[in-house]
Amino acid sequence: MKRVYVLRGALCVLTLALLSAIYVMSAQPADSSTEASLAVGRAVGGLIVPGYAELTESEQTAYAVKIDHTVRKTADFIEFFALGALFSADALAWDLRVRAAAPLSFAAGAVCAALDELHQTFVPGRAGMWQDVLLDCAGVAAGVAAVFAAALIIKRIKNDRRAR
Repeated sequence: MKRVYVLRGALCVLTLALLSAIYVMSAQPADSSTEASLAVGRAVGGLIVPGYAELTESEQTAYAVKIDHTVRKTADFIEFFALGALFSADALAWDLRVRAAAPLSFAAGAVCAALDELHQTFVPGRAGMWQDVLLDCAGVAAGVAAVFAAALIIKRIKNDRRAR
């Protein structure tokens, strides 16, 4: 089997898996979502705060609550960065021209961001926020830019090697 077909299939599966994960996380009621983000906050505290393990449980929770907003927004950005990168890699694997692939990849990610926030309006305790759509779109744009920048660098390296 040609490697390009394996690559295309793998990228499609990864993209669908990420979309599914985003949907599942957005479908969590507010209490579950909060507990998950606080668990991440506690893990971050354990990694970056000196003496975190010696803090009382309530002090650890207070730290997690303090950084909860940042944890949530960073997670959103990273999810949609990955989605933008995967949409871009998919487009390149299907040999779309960069002039079409970059805006198409961004548009697909932006639609997913808007649908994600719309979906959250139907989940108990959650809200869809236009500010989150903007943050998600920034993540998508960064992911798209990263993949196309990497593709450009790889193309230049290949051309330099051929020229030698």
